[in-house]
Amino acid sequence: MGKYKWIIILSILMIFSTITAFADNNSIIQVEMNGERVDVRQVAILLDGQALESQVPSFIHIDRTLVPLRFVAESYGAEVGWEQSTKTATVSYEDSEISLKIDSPIANLNDEVKVLDKNSIPRLVTFSGEDARTMVPLAFISEMLGYEVGYDEDNRVPYISSKNTPEEPIEEPVDETDHDSNLLTTITNISVDKGSTDKHKVVINSTNKIRYTSEILPGTNKLVIDIENAVLGIKGSGDKPGSVSLKDDNFTKLEYSQYSTKPDIVRVVITMTDELDYDIVPSHDNTRNVISFVNKIEDFRIENINDKDLILIEGNDNIKYNVMRLNNPERIVIDMIDASLSHGTYHEFDYELGFIKGIRVSQFQADNNYSSMDRIVRVVVDIKDGVSNPLVKIDNMDNNLVIYPEKSLWEDMSYEADGKDRFLTIKDINSSKYLIENYPERKTLEIRVPSNSTELEEGNVYIRDGLIDEVEVVKERNETVIQVKYAKSIIFETISKNKDKDLMLKINRNLDVKPSDRLIVIDPGHGGTDPGATSITGKREKDLNFSVSNILSEGLQKKGYNVLLTRDTDTFVDLYERPRIANENNADIFISIHGNSLAGNNKINGIEVYYWPANKSEIKEEDQYPFAKSILDEMIKATGAVSRGVKTNSYVVIRESKMPAVLIETGFLSNPHEESLLYTKEYQNKMVEGIIKGIESYFEMY
Repeated sequence: MGKYKWIIILSILMIFSTITAFADNNSIIQVEMNGERVDVRQVAILLDGQALESQVPSFIHIDRTLVPLRFVAESYGAEVGWEQSTKTATVSYEDSEISLKIDSPIANLNDEVKVLDKNSIPRLVTFSGEDARTMVPLAFISEMLGYEVGYDEDNRVPYISSKNTPEEPIEEPVDETDHDSNLLTTITNISVDKGSTDKHKVVINSTNKIRYTSEILPGTNKLVIDIENAVLGIKGSGDKPGSVSLKDDNFTKLEYSQYSTKPDIVRVVITMTDELDYDIVPSHDNTRNVISFVNKIEDFRIENINDKDLILIEGNDNIKYNVMRLNNPERIVIDMIDASLSHGTYHEFDYELGFIKGIRVSQFQADNNYSSMDRIVRVVVDIKDGVSNPLVKIDNMDNNLVIYPEKSLWEDMSYEADGKDRFLTIKDINSSKYLIENYPERKTLEIRVPSNSTELEEGNVYIRDGLIDEVEVVKERNETVIQVKYAKSIIFETISKNKDKDLMLKINRNLDVKPSDRLIVIDPGHGGTDPGATSITGKREKDLNFSVSNILSEGLQKKGYNVLLTRDTDTFVDLYERPRIANENNADIFISIHGNSLAGNNKINGIEVYYWPANKSEIKEEDQYPFAKSILDEMIKATGAVSRGVKTNSYVVIRESKMPAVLIETGFLSNPHEESLLYTKEYQNKMVEGIIKGIESYFEMY
C-alpha cells in the first residue's frame, strides 16, 4: 500500500496548490479601461473543475466577470475572428455565430440581436503596459455557446459546466461487443482502494477492455465476477492467485485467481457484509474498472408528509450527500455520494414547490472536487427568478432524502423575469377590493388588500435584479400592504382580471423618465465649524462649495428635477449624516462638491472626480464609474480645465451612499490662477453647466 500513500500525499499537495492558486488569483490588480486606470479583482476560471490558464488574467469588474475573448472561446473549441476596422470580434461554434463590438451593448447571435447590460459591454483592456486585449462577459459568451455558468462561493471563482459535465446527462459506457472477441486481455493488477469516502472499492487494471459476467451466489454474500478471455499477469505475482482481507462496512475479503485456462477466465470473488447493490464502471480508456458498492436511487417524486409538500428521493440506504450553492442563476446542488441511478443517467422534473421551480438529476462524472473513482448522483434544485438566498431544508428520512423550501413569502407570491418584463403574482386573493398605487418619490409600488382575503404573512424578500430591489409585506389593522421597492423608475399594468384569484402585475422599466421623477441630492462639502481648506488668498473652501451647490441646485430645479441639499445654510453636518439623507430619501444620484488643495505646491491644477466601486461595497449595486466619467468629461468640456481623471477613494459620503455617487474636486485652491477662477460666478456657472450636462448624459445612457 506504500505507493497508494504516496498517491494520496501527492493528491493532497495538488489540492493545496490549487487552493493557493485560487487565493493568488483573487488579488486586486490595476488595468486600463476606457482610458482610465481601474482596480479589478483577478479571478481564476474553472471549466469542468479545471482551472483555465491564460497569458492575461480574467477579472471581476463591478459585478461581472470579464475574460479574454480569444482564450475562453478557444478553450471551448470555438473559432475567433477579428475585424480591426470595426473592432468587431466573431466567435463561431458548431451552428452558432456570435459577433460583439468593442464598447457596444449590441451583440448578435446568428440573426438575433442581443442587448448587453452596461456592465457586460466588451472592452479593450490593457494589462501593465501590455497590448490591449478584448475582454468579454463570461456569462454571456458561455451561455450563448451552450455552457452553464455559476459561481463557487467557497473558492470565489466562476464555474463553467460544459455540455457533458456536472449538470448535463452523462452517458454511461456501453458494454459493446469487441471487434475481436478473441483478443486476450491481461489483468495487470487487482487491488483495494478508496475514493473520497472511507468506503473501499475494488480496482481491476487491464491491458484493454474487459468482458465479464457477474452475480451474487445464491444463499451467500459473495459477488463473483468472471472476466472472459483474460489471464493474470500481475507484476511480481504473475498468474498466482491472491487475496486481501480488510475491515469495511461493505466487504471483508477480496480473492482472485486464474479460474480456468480453456477458456481463459480470471475470477474475482468479493465477500460482502450483506447482499449489496454494486456498480462496475470502466475508465475512459477501458484499462481500469472500479467496483463500487452503492446506494441505488430508485425514484423521485412529490410527497405530502406531515402536511408538508416535499421532494422525496428514494434510496435503499441512508443517503450521504454534500451541498453547495451556485448563483447566476440561483440553484442548490446536492451530490449524493456512493450512489447510482437505477434507471437512466439523466432526469428532469418540473416540480414547483414554493420558490423551487424544478430539479435535474444526473449520474455525475466526478470533477476535481472528488476522486475519479467516486459514484455520485447530482441533484440540481433550480430556484425561481428573483429569489436570492433561498433556504432549502434537506433531511434523511427512512433511507429517503427529502428536500423542501423553508416557509417564505414565495409560497403565496411569485416573481418571474422574462426578458425586459417582470411579473409579480400575489396568489389566492379572495377579494377584488385591492388598491394599487405607485409612489415614484419613494420608489415604491404599493398594493393594499383586505387582510382577511390573503394568507400573506409579514416579511420581505430581496430580488435585486437591477429593477426591483425587494418586496416587503406589512400587516396593518385591516389591510395587508405589499410594498414593491424598485431601483429604477417603472411602469406597470394589471394583467389579471377581477374574477381571478391571483393578482398579476407586469412591471417594466420606465424609459421615458421625466426630470420630475428624479431626486438629486447635492452635498456642499464642509460647513459651520468645519471650513475645509483655505485658499492661497485666505478664502474658505466651505464658501466655494456652498456657492457652487446653490447654483447647481437652481439650475437643476429649472430643468424640473427634484433637488435636496444636505445643508442649506452655513452649518456643520456629520459625514455619515450626508449619505443617510440621500439613502432615506431614495435619491437617484448623489453629488458632493469640494475644492482641492495641495500644501507646498502651487502649480498643480485641474478637476478630479472620485467614486467608490460597487464591487468593494456591500450596499452599492450599480456601476459607479460611468456616472463619474460622464461628470468629468462634461466639466472639462465646459471649463477647459485640466483633467486629473476619475479616481477611487473610500470617502464616507460616496462610500456609504447606495445610489451612484461622486465627489467633485472642482479645482485647486492652492493654485493662484485656478483659485482666482473658482470664486467667480462666471467660472462657477461653467462648472455647473458641465455638471448638469454630465448628469443628463448619464441619465440618457443609464
